Amino acid sequence: MNKKTVCYLWFFMLLIFISSCRHTGKSAQEGGEFTYSDLLLRFPVFDLPLRYNEDSLYKRLPDSLRLNSRQTVKFIPDSLWYPEGKDHAKAVIFPLGQRRYDHLRLLTVQVVTPASRKVDLLIYGKEGNLLSIKEIASVSKANPEEVFSFSLDNKFLLRIHERKQLSNGYVITREQVYGINPDGSLLLIMTNTNEPANPDNFTNPIDTLPHKNHFSGDYYAGKYDLVSIRDGKIKNTFQFFIHLNKSNGDCTGELDGTGKFTGKDMGGYQEQSGPCAVKFRFLSGRVSIEEVGGCGAYRGINCLFEGTYLRKKEKEKVRKKELKK
Repeated sequence: MNKKTVCYLWFFMLLIFISSCRHTGKSAQEGGEFTYSDLLLRFPVFDLPLRYNEDSLYKRLPDSLRLNSRQTVKFIPDSLWYPEGKDHAKAVIFPLGQRRYDHLRLLTVQVVTPASRKVDLLIYGKEGNLLSIKEIASVSKANPEEVFSFSLDNKFLLRIHERKQLSNGYVITREQVYGINPDGSLLLIMTNTNEPANPDNFTNPIDTLPHKNHFSGDYYAGKYDLVSIRDGKIKNTFQFFIHLNKSNGDCTGELDGTGKFTGKDMGGYQEQSGPCAVKFRFLSGRVSIEEVGGCGAYRGINCLFEGTYLRKKEKEKVRKKELKK
């Protein structure tokens, strides 16, 4: 073996050594940990503007594209894999597309169950942390007359379109326009609808729940402005429903959830997967609320969840009957 051949051999071995040093881990395909980068590789980049209608929802996607729940458990929560609860069938999730928006990453997935088909928008931060989830399109067997679709324009304005056919044949359409905040939350900018305004047409979803607690009851700031408080399911909590309809319909919104008592006459609510937060202060015969976190997804742009509401007096017989239960 001459000197030239030996030099080539050593050079070749050095290249192999350098290559092995650079490759320090296994990819998901080789049995290593499934990373955020692996997840992004499953999603093609979509062009803008993007539209997704009812026909798109029913389009069958290849089974080879299905995501694996065990691999993606760190990035896609159980609420998507079991949209109807863990007692129901597990969903099949397909990656639709992705798009970068400033420091955020927008991913769309199609979630298919025997009862429904929907599209969810998932917004991630730089490190692959999930910031928010929004259902943006859906059809279901339970409500076949109601269809949601969406579009995303070049300015990253998200429009969710609702079409609902009533029993009399009349078709109601509603378009909600959202902007994307830097923290990944969605801000409701505008609502367009052909639905006739009817301030009387609202339902209190917690009306029939127990109200034995000293602060439980219905508080009003006007005929259509309601803060309803009911007993919590666990100690030191309360359930609430807020309905706004002020300024001749210019200020509307609804919010419900479970709050926590933080003091003798104080309480608070913080949305689990978003910025919305409301502070409650209970005084003699009234409650004051203050929006301390962005709740724009639940109200119009011209108002906030704030103000003082007076408690509606209950009939004494009804109150005594409730307390005896």
